[in-house]
Amino acid sequence: MRSACYLATLLVVAWTASLLLLSSNPLRRATSLLPSVFHPPLEQGYAIAEPWRCPATSELANLVRRAGGEEAGVAPMEFELSQGGTYRGLGATKSILEGEVAVAVPVGMSLSAVAAEEGGLLSPKEVEDLLKPGGLDEFSLLAAVLLLEAGNVSSRYRHYLCSLPRHIPLPYYQTPGEIFKGGRGRDSRFLTSILSAGTVLVRSYLSASAHLLDKRRDLFPSRPSFAQWCWASSVIMSRSWGVPVPNGTILQRTGTKQMHVLAPLADMVNHDAASRKVGVRDDGTLVVYAARNLSAKEEITITYGNKCNTELMASYGFEVPGNPRTFCEWDQLVAKALRGQAQPAEAGAPL
Repeated sequence: MRSACYLATLLVVAWTASLLLLSSNPLRRATSLLPSVFHPPLEQGYAIAEPWRCPATSELANLVRRAGGEEAGVAPMEFELSQGGTYRGLGATKSILEGEVAVAVPVGMSLSAVAAEEGGLLSPKEVEDLLKPGGLDEFSLLAAVLLLEAGNVSSRYRHYLCSLPRHIPLPYYQTPGEIFKGGRGRDSRFLTSILSAGTVLVRSYLSASAHLLDKRRDLFPSRPSFAQWCWASSVIMSRSWGVPVPNGTILQRTGTKQMHVLAPLADMVNHDAASRKVGVRDDGTLVVYAARNLSAKEEITITYGNKCNTELMASYGFEVPGNPRTFCEWDQLVAKALRGQAQPAEAGAPL
């Protein structure tokens, strides 16, 4: 554990030093000579066990229906980018009228920190101890649960887990040279944001290792790597939703009001500022509505909220050209996380 702590600290210090050097050095072509010292080896982060045995993602809609959910004819699809290339999203397989429910995912089908106690992964006493002050927050517990389920080929979430991307291009995992190529290298606000968030990631990994990953070797025979922790964290950051914590759970007794959930199909819906937010029913079911009349093979979109480009890039890996939003709630969220205050899960919105 001590060696992991030293390594993580060196990674942050070296990556920070690289950025400072690059921002003050006009000879930025030298960036290609700097090693990638902060971001983990991305090819080693993908944590799904035996991916060659993964079931088809086309079965997700059927699984949602069998779990008591609703779907009006949706499926994962590839869509074309205007500048070339493709991206993945959720599309209609038949006509869906504006305002109709495109998909509704029951909270019981979603992966959350509550699965640690309801699924019997940890005893109630263990969950309670982990969530005490100085232990894990709800986000980190979910990251550990995600990694545990990802390594289990018999997981009840297997269909969903196999639909997750191998890599999410968040800026924390870029080399300094890659950041400067993206044109954000002289944006001090952006650099401060990603450095702070990267520090939070390291801290959460060290805390999870000390309180859970190293203690429960029956669940984690070999501790997940930092790269795998980053993969799990980026999945939660970019694909989770906020729903009320179920009554009677240990998480609720800690005073947590909202929790992050990973919901099959709903997590594939992309952002469009002109669309509407996801709804959350009283029982925690996530509901995605059609924002307009849709024909077969058209994309279903929602709005991720009124977020600045720094927050969109930090959480989802993209920006909106000409985004008028300049105030960033993200700045306050990162500052709270650095002080040890967990990011709250915003109801009905991606985190």
